[in-house]
Amino acid sequence: MDETITYTHSASPKQIYFDQKSFRVGNLSEEERRGLFRTYGYQIEDVRALDESEEWLFSGQEIVSPEFYLQSLYKIKGTILPEKFTDAVKRVVKRQPVLRQNFYAAGERYLKVILRERMPVIIYRTLSGHPLRELDSLLENIMEADLRRGFDLMHDRLFRLAVFRTGREEYAVVITQPQVIADGWNAAELFREAMGSGVVEAAQNTSGQFARYLQKNANLSYEPALLYWKKLLAGLPEMPALPGYTPSYQPYVQEVSHCLLNLADMEDLRLKSREERDFLIAILQTAWGIMLQQVNHCEDTYFCLVMANRQSRLHNIAAMAGVLHMLPIRVQSAQEALRVRDLVKRQFQQQIVSQPYSYCRKQDFQRVLGRQQEMFNHFLSFHGFFIEARRYTKTEGIPEGRAVMLNSRDAKGMDLGVYFHYNGETISMDFLYHNQCFSKEAIENLAEYFKKTLHLLLDGWERSIFSLRQALRKEYQVLADSSPAKKAWSGPEISGFLSRQSLFAAASGQTLQELAAAAVVKSYLENDTVQQSRAGEPQLLFVWKGTVVRNLNAGTGWFSMLDVKRDGALLNAYSFLPEMDGKLLLEVFTEKAEILSIPLNVVKRCMGSDAQISQNMLSYVLRELVKYQQRWIRG
Repeated sequence: MDETITYTHSASPKQIYFDQKSFRVGNLSEEERRGLFRTYGYQIEDVRALDESEEWLFSGQEIVSPEFYLQSLYKIKGTILPEKFTDAVKRVVKRQPVLRQNFYAAGERYLKVILRERMPVIIYRTLSGHPLRELDSLLENIMEADLRRGFDLMHDRLFRLAVFRTGREEYAVVITQPQVIADGWNAAELFREAMGSGVVEAAQNTSGQFARYLQKNANLSYEPALLYWKKLLAGLPEMPALPGYTPSYQPYVQEVSHCLLNLADMEDLRLKSREERDFLIAILQTAWGIMLQQVNHCEDTYFCLVMANRQSRLHNIAAMAGVLHMLPIRVQSAQEALRVRDLVKRQFQQQIVSQPYSYCRKQDFQRVLGRQQEMFNHFLSFHGFFIEARRYTKTEGIPEGRAVMLNSRDAKGMDLGVYFHYNGETISMDFLYHNQCFSKEAIENLAEYFKKTLHLLLDGWERSIFSLRQALRKEYQVLADSSPAKKAWSGPEISGFLSRQSLFAAASGQTLQELAAAAVVKSYLENDTVQQSRAGEPQLLFVWKGTVVRNLNAGTGWFSMLDVKRDGALLNAYSFLPEMDGKLLLEVFTEKAEILSIPLNVVKRCMGSDAQISQNMLSYVLRELVKYQQRWIRG
């Protein structure tokens, strides 16, 4: 059915002629058609069904979140001019529909939406003032922070670029994208376009290999795997509870927390796993299972491991492409005389035997058990656990760029992912969690439970499981007594914070309540880029706690530091000016920072109903103008 749809964009309504026949998907319902235009409007060029590889990556997803992130860093020698490079990106994006697409959640299915215009986020920064010895750690932190941003597959531009000038005619270029679009193009094209030659060839081009990998998995017989899992998971109890977890059906909003294991435990870990590297993973996942048993008062529990299938001849391809598999781990310890070390060995054997059957999906496990409800709400990831850290420092005499780093993140539609990293000296844990299900304090508490469990497990290697449980009971009680109460920012707290801001001084109580109801406080880590929009909606941002550096693009293309903002400061009054979009870059300077955001449309509405706020904004802008004029005069 053809129809004309009125879509309001900016100030003027546009008449969109919806010709369903012009799209590759011809069975759109009326609800889907209207939802697509509400979300993307006149920008829609095509609507397509997911292809086989995309269906495979999206299988089992309940929310619109990226399945995998792929990140590459290229070293470039030559000259990169922001204007020329941006033009080259525009041309490549125009030729490559995969770089202009989003994924629309239409009920139980996803649709691939190709947009007419979809320029990626490009940031140009100069790092040439930093000492050479600091470049490695600085770039690594920046890249990790970029991964933490994640992607909203429905709304975000699914392709980010960051260009860093590291010296004279020397650059580092970081490309971050979800795996679901990464297989459709080659970065070499971009650099050839931007620099006029065949500058970069990807270190490993997986586009064809990845498709063959998916095809191979599609042709696998599931029957042996299903029989194996049916036997291993027979009589599986209900999904274990995590301490501090509260189920939520709110849209997924990711937060990150970081933790290091102590040095004493590290020495013990190395000693007990020196004969077999993978035994180290078995120790860590056994400790996690025992922790779940202890907090759930049971002797039989399970969780999910995320790993590459090492039994596959295509393992390297899978790891390169970010294709990871779910591996259910069951921990049973009903035998009181069972020693700790024997339980670890048993878990190690289970992990090895299960590997060849790791190509099953979440829904396969549910079908085996005859369950409709979710089996997992969290996972542990050891993908890349033993990969040696790669260096980013510029290499003299290399005239061309090359990919030197690939990372992945697997959301799997769960509320918590725990990523383990090992550099030979220390083990770190990154907790990526849904902030409506866990508070920051709950995650920190969970990390303490795990660290205590691991410590006692290592310390009591020869003791019985029964003895270990007794020791854990006492230690868990100490942790429970000392844990701070869950901290949630209340409406009155936020209203009080806003009332102290010059922008909202003398605002009515009703206005402050309206602003507080729409406000969100989000945590960021050092080097994180503060997001200035939420689901495509611009936000007015304040520093709730911490320090944020403001970087400004003054017209040259390169971002330079403007100033530093601390507790209580307004960050982006520029958001009121559409022409300033993309010219302000906000980065967290302290180890952690908390940022309060209010949708700009809510602020504008309050300005319309409360003249005092409009007056305050005018005064603020004038003060800022005078401040920066004085700075300019002083030189």
